[in-house]
Amino acid sequence: MKTFNVQKRVSTEKTTEIYDQLSFDTLEEATSKFNDLLSQQETYAGEYNDGQFSEYYNEVLEIESFDTETDDFETIEEVVVYQEGLTDKNNYKGEYANNYWAIASHNGTELIYNFYDNGFDLNLKYENVKASDLKQWYNH
Repeated sequence: MKTFNVQKRVSTEKTTEIYDQLSFDTLEEATSKFNDLLSQQETYAGEYNDGQFSEYYNEVLEIESFDTETDDFETIEEVVVYQEGLTDKNNYKGEYANNYWAIASHNGTELIYNFYDNGFDLNLKYENVKASDLKQWYNH
């Protein structure tokens, strides 16, 4: 028998934790709840960020199936709803890095990025860059 879990997976360079796990008997019920929660992420994305990381922080909303007979897990669907970490404007191409601290939140459709010139002063340099427009944002 399969169980479908809707949950938020939070990852940093040190840990990965699961929050707000809800279990359903059918994929249809899980998908409905997933879509409902995804529409609320503009308000709740980043809610578990306590600042206790140095390299990156990711929140992913996901549907996972668990087969009780085989003890197998499978990710059915996942969406990154919050991200924080260094991003190279040169897209890891070229002779030097052009790093910005990036904070991205899901707006109900896609991630929206704000880029800051360093991780200490957080001087905003680029704002409201859509994930779909990142190719144009990069230098290369």
